[in-house]
Formats: sequence, C-alpha cells, structure tokens
Amino acid sequence: MPQGHGECEDFIEWFRQAGGWYHKAVEFRQDATTGLSLYATKAEIPADSTVVRMPRSLALTPQRCRDALKAGLGDGEGDPIFAMPGDWVVFYLFVVRRILDVKAWRPDPSSSRVTLTSHNPYVALLPNDTLTPIHFSTSELDLLQATPLHGDAIERRKRMLKAFTTAMRWLRRRPDSSPVEALLQGTPSVDDVGNEDEAAQHPLFSIWTWAATAYSSRAFPPSLVAQPEDESSLVGPVLLPGIDAFNHARGVPVTWTYPCVPTDEPEKPARAAPSAISDAEMEVAITLGYTVPANTQAFNCYGGKSNEEFLAGYGFVLDTPDLPDDTLTLVLGGKGGEASGEAAPDAPNNAFVDPASNALSLRKPWGSNHYWRMGQGAPAGLLFELRERLLDGAADDAAAKPELEDSWLLKSHTATPSAPGTPASEAEEQEGAPSSSVRKAALLARRRDEARLAAAQLDGEVLETLEEMLCAKRKGFRAAQRQVDGDNGGSSARPEVLRMIKVYRRGQAMLLDHAVQWTRDQMDELIDIIETLEERVAGGARQ
Repeated sequence: MPQGHGECEDFIEWFRQAGGWYHKAVEFRQDATTGLSLYATKAEIPADSTVVRMPRSLALTPQRCRDALKAGLGDGEGDPIFAMPGDWVVFYLFVVRRILDVKAWRPDPSSSRVTLTSHNPYVALLPNDTLTPIHFSTSELDLLQATPLHGDAIERRKRMLKAFTTAMRWLRRRPDSSPVEALLQGTPSVDDVGNEDEAAQHPLFSIWTWAATAYSSRAFPPSLVAQPEDESSLVGPVLLPGIDAFNHARGVPVTWTYPCVPTDEPEKPARAAPSAISDAEMEVAITLGYTVPANTQAFNCYGGKSNEEFLAGYGFVLDTPDLPDDTLTLVLGGKGGEASGEAAPDAPNNAFVDPASNALSLRKPWGSNHYWRMGQGAPAGLLFELRERLLDGAADDAAAKPELEDSWLLKSHTATPSAPGTPASEAEEQEGAPSSSVRKAALLARRRDEARLAAAQLDGEVLETLEEMLCAKRKGFRAAQRQVDGDNGGSSARPEVLRMIKVYRRGQAMLLDHAVQWTRDQMDELIDIIETLEERVAGGARQ
C-alpha cells in the first residue's frame, strides 16, 4: 500500500468528515528520513496553537475492534483467546488490510461506529516499512547479539505467531461466508504446517507482523479515551487516527487535552471538557508550546524514552551525543536455580539473563528487569535484589544477617539511613558519670560499629557481584561488537538498519562503561569505610 497523494487526500477528507480537524497551517509532506510527516505550510504555526483535534469516537480500542470483527465476520463459536487485549486491535488492522488488498467489502465511512470498513482511509495510510527488529533479517538480527533487543525480537515474533495462529483458526471457524473466503483466498490452514518455522512462512503472517508493528509504534494510553465499565476486561493501548501522524522530537513542549470541548475556534489552546459534555462530544487535542517555522516539521513528544524503546517499538533511534534517556537493562536470576540465557517471560524488553548471575539464582525462578540510566547510580531495585539473594544464600542465622538500615550502599533508599563511615558516638567518660553507664555506652557503641561493619561487608559483596556481572556482560558485548565493526560485519544489512544498530550499540557500550566505573568508584569508597570500622571495632574489643 504505497502512501501516494491519493491516499493522503482520502484520509484528510475522511478525518474531516468524521469530525477531526487540523490547523490550517499544517499539511502532510514526504520527509526523506521520517516518511509521511506533518509540516507547517508556508506560514509558521504560532506557539500555543492547537494543531489537531480528534473526536474520541474515532479511536480504535480493543473493545471496539472486537465488536467490529464479530459483527462483520459472524459471531460464531466463541472468541479467540488472545494473551493481550491489544491483539484485538492487531487483528482488526490485519483484517482491514486484507479487505483493502482483496476489495472484499464496500467502504462505509458514514458509519457512526467502528466497522470493518469505517477506518479504511486510515489503515491505507499506515506505513509499510517500519524497521523494528522483528522485521530484521537473520543476519541483521545477529548484529544485535549480546543486547536485550536480540532476545526481545525473538520473543515478540513468537508471541505474534501465537496470536496469528489463534486468529486464523478463529476465522476458519466462522459460518460459511464469502467475505471470510475472500480474506483467506485459498491460503493454507495454519493447522496444515508442520512446525513454528513453517508457520512463520505462512503467506499472511507478514501482514500480521505489519499490523502488530503499526499498533506498537502508534499506540497511546487508554486513558485518552473513556471506556464503559463493561469494557474493563479489554482495556489496552488505543490508536488515535490523525493524532498519531506527528513524529517524535525529544523535549519539545506539548500539551495533551483530553477530554476537551469542541469549539468554533479550534486553533486556540484546547479547553478541558466539563462533566456535562457527553462522551460522544468529547475530543482529544494537541497544543504545541513552541513556534513551528514555515516549511519545517511539527513534532509531538513521546516522552523520555531510551533508544532501546524507540528501536524496539517505533523503528528509529536518536543519534545524540549525550544520550540522557538511554538505559542499560539488567535482569537477575534463572529458572531452576541456574542462570538462563533465555529472556524472562513477559518482562519488559525481555533482557537476557547474565551467566554471571548464576550464584544469585537461588530461590526466585525469574528476576525483575532493572533499568540503569546514563549518569546515574545503580537502580535501587537492583541493589536490593542483589542484597536479598546474597542473604538467601547465607547460613540461616538471623544474627548473621545485617539490617537494611545499616547499609551504606542503600542509605539513600532507607527510611532512616545510617552511614557506616560516620564515627559512632564516642563513649567519653563525663565528670561524675557512673562507670557502669560508661561501660554500657561503650558496649552499645561497639555493637553499633559491628552491625555497621557487617552491613558494609555485605555491601562489598553486592558491589563485587555487580562488578562481576557487569564485566561479564561487557565482555560478551564487546565480542559481539567485533562482528559489527569487522570488515564483513553488517555487509548484508540494509544501510539504515546498520546505522540504527550502531547508534544503539554505541549507547549500550557507553552505559556499560559507566556502570562498571560507578561500581568500582563505590567499591573504592566502601573499602575506606570498612577499614575505619574495623579499626574502631578492634579498638573497642581491647577496651
């Protein structure tokens, strides 16, 4: 489906007839980098201008898509059992794309509800070539080895294949109808293929992956569109036609208003709707807080996301030197007490489990994902989990387990932090004080130092384990990096795919170096603290 001038005009006409609106100084243009994009015309767009408004009735929600599919294809034997509500939106896009390809239905743009033909102009305008890793070739995907995105792409394709086979079986069970036959057009049943690899070669699976990528790269939070209480079981990300045409720029000031009041002066900043306005009348609007010069692209802001998120979900990366939002994804643990090289099921980004975390895989079958940002210290959750697992592996002796409140490493994350490096209250004998009180104070001071020393030593084990894990991860990453940097590395990859992979990997290398250096700096500081505490404890024991 090429995005030609005709498809663009059809979409704009459909959007306006459905109650949508664009600022008079906004127009669609083809951009060499971002594809079909929204630009300011020959006139600039002043700051604080509302640039788009969309009636909420146009949104594609999981519930509306399910209702449209069942109404259009026949409500036969049960619903397909999808893992996620959003799979209904993917299924809807898949079916509408097939409708456009085989011209199985007559369009019905005048419908007041979502049907299998109501959103044809919108689906026809969706891009075909979003370069997320699930669309990489095998050789391209190999260039992501030793990064979370390699395993993530494999797991995503598996989940997509499962949803696809579920949907295809549901279609085959529909009552005899020429529309369904037209959709399938003699394609083989998914039950006729022998294995997963053969199923992935099904002639319609590429359309499903297209639909899944279109959904993941354009979805918005469901809070933007009110949903009735009976839809609670199918609440998931939604598609907002017209709104989703804006590309991303980091840090641009943008205001979302939802719900907002329809107005005769839509170019002014949108105003929140009072409760008296019905849901059918409510709109979603975007107001730009900056001036867009004439003949330049107008951008939305998707929020502070990392290049890992952008590449996985949107098919682009930001090539900036500072990488303020980039994150290093770390996950601890493995199944059955062993470290696993497989991705943690249903974990965001499905980061690979590091072999160096083997000693930590004691009782928890799967670890949690932790995200380490550039320029920051280790995530508190990562340090807590490392500490807990080391304690789980220690002898079951309550007295031997330091209290969390005595941890120097986690002092900023505890309610009453205690700094082991701060000298304990000296038990100085005061004039006239009973000798028994002095001895009691000295004993208490020594016990506090002993507790802090034990906690500091555990902090040291946490840092040593973290350093070992990070160094092992960096070693594997560098080995894989040589394939990317070698003479033949990436020779078969598409130029844009190779460029994005290199930008992403460069950020991951910087994050790994930062994490290792931070850990070593903490260890150096902690060594001084431990030595001070050991001297105080030894001195107290001689008294």
